[in-house]
Amino acid sequence: KNKCETYKSVSLESAASGHGQESTTTENTVSPVSISSLETLWDQELQLTQTALFVNPKAYPAWEHRLWLLRSSRDLVSQTYFQVLMQKERKLCDIMLQKDERNFHAWAHRLTVRSLHKQYAQKNTEIEPQKSSESILNSEEFRFITERILSNFANYSAWHQRSLLLIQACRELGIEERCALVIRELEWLHQAYFTDPDVESTWIYHRWILYGELQDGITDETREHILITELGSIQDLLAMEPNSTNALLANSRILKSLNRGDEARASVELLIKCDPMRKGFYQDLL
Repeated sequence: KNKCETYKSVSLESAASGHGQESTTTENTVSPVSISSLETLWDQELQLTQTALFVNPKAYPAWEHRLWLLRSSRDLVSQTYFQVLMQKERKLCDIMLQKDERNFHAWAHRLTVRSLHKQYAQKNTEIEPQKSSESILNSEEFRFITERILSNFANYSAWHQRSLLLIQACRELGIEERCALVIRELEWLHQAYFTDPDVESTWIYHRWILYGELQDGITDETREHILITELGSIQDLLAMEPNSTNALLANSRILKSLNRGDEARASVELLIKCDPMRKGFYQDLL
């Protein structure tokens, strides 16, 4: 028997023995009594893994067992119970990320929980999943990620989660709306790299905004306008932080994208002076 079948059998047998009834099962159904018993068993297992995670927040087995419980519960427990589980999981992730905002286990778990909830919502018409870009960008999840980034710009996981939500939001956007979203994200990024230009995660996200999936469908003319506008912001930063390798690297890439070869080469030469150990890498930009 696999784990799911084993838990189903155990719950049925325990429920039957407790009520003086003979244990019976069918392949695809669970009696109301067994569902209640199973939910109690699930609560005990979830409490066990939570206790383990509070002791060791990066324990792979505890996270994996908890994830197995959630995946298995979709077809075994009541809809109300599953909804409560999803809420508890989000709260647990919030607690774990407050303790360590870069705990990639908690971030990955949060992402999986959101995916499970979406799958369950699509299967059960009583629950309407959020689909519009507006609902995504105004969601509790998006606000939470924004808060995590603002508390620590070096939070790679939060930047990654933000990019995933933006990709999801863009599926519902037209070209003009997508352009507006890109411009808004770049303006929001300014506070990050002007505050601390040495944080690499900010610049990784910055490069993705300029050259990643959000640019799909945007015209060359509009993309050029976005790049020229952003170049001005980068050069304002360089006026204050002339030796910022991250800003110089972004400056060089934008100049190359705009086919301003002489300026790009001059920017790369400055990069090499500031960071000679990566000379070969910078030369490959040209």
